[in-house]
Amino acid sequence: MSALVNYMGLSVLSPDPTGDGGKAINDDLKSLVTWNPKTNVSSSASPGASDDSSSPNYYYPMSMWLKTHATSPQLFVCQSSAVGAAVWSPVLMSVKQDTAPQLGGNLNCSGFSVSSLTLGNTMNANSQAISSVKNLGVGIAANSTIGVYVSGTYTGGITARGLFFLPTFGTDVTNPICMNGGGTMTSGGATAGNGYTYRADDWTTNGVTITNLFGYYCANLAAGTNNYAFRSLLNRNTGSGTNYNLYFDGNAPSYLSGNLLIGTTTIPSGVVSNLILGDTVDISLGTGTGTKVGATSSQKMGFWGATPTTQYSTTGTTTGFTASTGTAVLSGSTFTGNTGTSAYTIGDVVAALKKSGIMAA
Repeated sequence: MSALVNYMGLSVLSPDPTGDGGKAINDDLKSLVTWNPKTNVSSSASPGASDDSSSPNYYYPMSMWLKTHATSPQLFVCQSSAVGAAVWSPVLMSVKQDTAPQLGGNLNCSGFSVSSLTLGNTMNANSQAISSVKNLGVGIAANSTIGVYVSGTYTGGITARGLFFLPTFGTDVTNPICMNGGGTMTSGGATAGNGYTYRADDWTTNGVTITNLFGYYCANLAAGTNNYAFRSLLNRNTGSGTNYNLYFDGNAPSYLSGNLLIGTTTIPSGVVSNLILGDTVDISLGTGTGTKVGATSSQKMGFWGATPTTQYSTTGTTTGFTASTGTAVLSGSTFTGNTGTSAYTIGDVVAALKKSGIMAA
């Protein structure tokens, strides 16, 4: 004899009736609840593990749960109704098929990754943003101490870039900046030892030979009327600290191919690879050991456009002498050159020329 039993929350006969009519009704009821299991169409909370197939829940796979008491309504579908371990997954409620689809709420990937993400290509009133994200990992898990952490292996081309910026600026932008840096320290913290706006660290080569490694490389800039590979507006510090526009701790040599200008921006016509000093620019030297100009006697120098020559060492030159009238010159005779009050003998002049290195000792 058949009795009423629970079938997915609906009472049906078991075993099935033997008559065709009764069996058809019983099968129809089972099909109805199988294809349309219990649905919760209004809830203020999300479904959980306890929303299972037990009484009086009667939720089964394909059951729907609509969370309406939220800023953005959410729809969930039951994947497993095991007692005490029900599994519900959120589903996308609708897709707006237009030229500018928007995500109305949070994107939950449920453990899966987003292989490609594009955030707009026009800076306008409808600009896009990744809000409430302070740590972002690209090709690697996010790091709590790094704002944007980029990693991964890049192949398939002669030139590969970890980060690439190529924005387009409108004509109303008067000071376009491709990349800008700077930091803010929170108040009340300890004194920071070193702060870096831009920093280049050494590479891990894993045995690969890198012919030329550049910490910073600037290509030939020609688009501007005036082009600057690097420009600093750092002023001299009048307080307790010291400011430097350029400071090199390392003892590697520095190479300059063009002119080096100090105290002036005027370059004489046709002058290349020169040290050019502006008016009132002095050369200050140390008062200890001192400084040599020309480290060896074979190095050449010249003054006021004269052809550079090595240190003068020829003696006994008489060519060019012209006798004249006047007072005889003795070994102790002195001269002022009609400038100042100090008077020198010819021996003084020779000694000064030798001691300064202009003439060989």
